[in-house]
Amino acid sequence: MRAPDCHLLLEIEGIESVQRPVVDALLRLDLGARIRADTAHATLDIEGRFHQADVVALIHALGCRVRRVEERPLSPKPVTLEQLGWS
Repeated sequence: MRAPDCHLLLEIEGIESVQRPVVDALLRLDLGARIRADTAHATLDIEGRFHQADVVALIHALGCRVRRVEERPLSPKPVTLEQLGWS
Protein backbone atom coordinates (compact mmCIF):
# COMPACT_ATOMS: atom_id res chain seq x y z
CA MET A 1 0.00 0.00 0.00
CA ARG A 2 1.37 3.39 -1.00
CA ALA A 3 1.97 5.80 1.86
CA PRO A 4 0.01 9.07 1.89
CA ASP A 5 1.44 12.57 1.82
CA CYS A 6 1.90 13.54 5.43
CA HIS A 7 3.27 16.50 7.40
CA LEU A 8 4.08 15.92 11.07
CA LEU A 9 5.66 17.90 13.86
CA LEU A 10 7.01 15.55 16.51
CA GLU A 11 8.36 16.38 19.93
CA ILE A 12 10.98 13.74 20.71
CA GLU A 13 12.78 13.03 23.95
CA GLY A 14 16.42 12.16 23.28
CA ILE A 15 16.56 13.38 19.64
CA GLU A 16 19.87 15.19 20.20
CA SER A 17 21.75 11.92 20.64
CA VAL A 18 20.36 10.18 17.52
CA GLN A 19 19.48 13.03 15.16
CA ARG A 20 21.52 11.72 12.19
CA PRO A 21 20.30 8.08 12.45
CA VAL A 22 16.69 9.32 12.70
CA VAL A 23 17.08 11.48 9.59
CA ASP A 24 18.78 8.63 7.69
CA ALA A 25 16.02 6.18 8.67
CA LEU A 26 13.28 8.64 7.63
CA LEU A 27 14.97 9.12 4.26
CA ARG A 28 14.86 5.34 3.80
CA LEU A 29 11.07 5.56 4.24
CA ASP A 30 10.88 8.42 1.70
CA LEU A 31 14.00 9.65 -0.06
CA GLY A 32 12.23 12.88 -1.03
CA ALA A 33 11.05 13.75 2.49
CA ARG A 34 11.67 17.21 3.87
CA ILE A 35 13.11 16.91 7.36
CA ARG A 36 13.94 19.74 9.74
CA ALA A 37 15.36 18.81 13.15
CA ASP A 38 15.51 21.37 15.96
CA THR A 39 17.49 19.89 18.83
CA ALA A 40 17.08 23.05 20.94
CA HIS A 41 13.32 22.43 21.06
CA ALA A 42 13.53 18.63 20.67
CA THR A 43 11.30 18.71 17.58
CA LEU A 44 11.32 17.08 14.19
CA ASP A 45 9.27 18.62 11.37
CA ILE A 46 8.85 16.09 8.56
CA GLU A 47 6.88 16.11 5.34
CA GLY A 48 6.77 13.24 2.89
CA ARG A 49 5.11 9.95 1.96
CA PHE A 50 4.82 7.80 5.05
CA HIS A 51 2.40 6.52 7.65
CA GLN A 52 2.44 8.21 11.04
CA ALA A 53 2.63 4.83 12.83
CA ASP A 54 5.75 3.89 10.82
CA VAL A 55 7.49 7.13 11.80
CA VAL A 56 6.68 6.69 15.49
CA ALA A 57 7.80 3.02 15.44
CA LEU A 58 11.06 3.98 13.72
CA ILE A 59 11.82 6.64 16.33
CA HIS A 60 11.04 4.23 19.18
CA ALA A 61 13.30 1.60 17.57
CA LEU A 62 16.17 4.11 17.71
CA GLY A 63 15.69 4.53 21.46
CA CYS A 64 13.79 7.82 21.58
CA ARG A 65 10.39 8.57 23.10
CA VAL A 66 7.82 10.52 21.12
CA ARG A 67 6.15 12.99 23.50
CA ARG A 68 3.74 14.58 21.03
CA VAL A 69 2.70 14.25 17.38
CA GLU A 70 0.94 17.08 15.60
CA GLU A 71 -0.48 16.64 12.11
CA ARG A 72 0.08 19.76 10.03
CA PRO A 73 -1.21 20.98 6.68
CA LEU A 74 0.85 20.02 3.65
CA SER A 75 3.10 22.66 2.12
CA PRO A 76 1.88 24.08 -1.19
CA LYS A 77 3.13 22.14 -4.21
CA PRO A 78 5.23 24.05 -6.76
CA VAL A 79 3.33 24.99 -9.92
CA THR A 80 4.90 25.32 -13.37
CA LEU A 81 4.15 28.21 -15.71
CA GLU A 82 2.50 25.73 -18.10
CA GLN A 83 0.07 24.64 -15.38
CA LEU A 84 -0.89 28.29 -14.96
CA GLY A 85 -1.51 28.60 -18.69
CA TRP A 86 1.58 30.74 -19.29
CA SER A 87 4.22 29.73 -21.78
